[in-house]
Amino acid sequence: IDNDVAARPNGDSIAAMAKGLATKRKRCPSCRGIFVCYSPEYKQSSCLWKFLIRFKIITITISYLLCLYFVIVCIGATYQISTTRAGLPAVHEALYNHMNEGMVCAFDNRGPDSNITTFKDEEAAHDAGFLVVHCGACGACSNWENLIVEWTTRNNMAELANQCAKEAFFGGGDDATTACLMKPEIGFGHDCAVCWMEDIMCTKDHCAFLFLQSQITNSVGNFAVGKDDITSASCEEAHCEVGQFVPCSGATRRRMNITSSISRSGAQQCEIVDVKDWEDLFFGSGVA
Repeated sequence: IDNDVAARPNGDSIAAMAKGLATKRKRCPSCRGIFVCYSPEYKQSSCLWKFLIRFKIITITISYLLCLYFVIVCIGATYQISTTRAGLPAVHEALYNHMNEGMVCAFDNRGPDSNITTFKDEEAAHDAGFLVVHCGACGACSNWENLIVEWTTRNNMAELANQCAKEAFFGGGDDATTACLMKPEIGFGHDCAVCWMEDIMCTKDHCAFLFLQSQITNSVGNFAVGKDDITSASCEEAHCEVGQFVPCSGATRRRMNITSSISRSGAQQCEIVDVKDWEDLFFGSGVA
């Protein structure tokens, strides 16, 4: 009997067991109790305290989402940097290593009334009495009006086109981007603007993460295209110029030997252009 009595829990032990169970329950809340909004303390708190709790939850959530966004952008940009590095050598071979050879776009030096056409090479153009206006075949941007735009926007075209690219990257369609490139601030004709629009859309497909990374690092205005500089501009060059933008547009500032806001080495500029003073040609005497 004495052993049975000793085995029975007394009042103190029962209270201790109850306290332990309560502590255990407190440590293991229900799924519903995990969320602070369902806790008794939250329901009994003031409106200000509820606002601060909600603000804290929203802030933490946004912070996590931003971190996830940065990680995704950095991973994507790293991949696009690697594909750009892999593609640039072949692009430089196609665009620059033989730039001064082969077909040229030339004009007969009659100002706005000039006949502008393609010749098989510099010699053929000169034999016909034409002057070379740019290396490579003529394209949609090789008429007089668009050549003027190439000259007048040489120092800010990259910036202006970047604004149109932002519209395209964040929801603008083909027509909206083309219209942006035809605005008075730029002034391309329709066919030339379509070439630029297609180039922007190609850049969107292949260089979006690099573009977003440049927004994060505030280097969106970095248009460097050097051997070791991988930017949105060099990515565009690697993926969108050969077989697309250059054949479509014909005229580009480097093909016209015009120095622009995008710094390039001399090897990337056409050296056989016969125009020495573009300002005088377009806004002065009208002849080269």
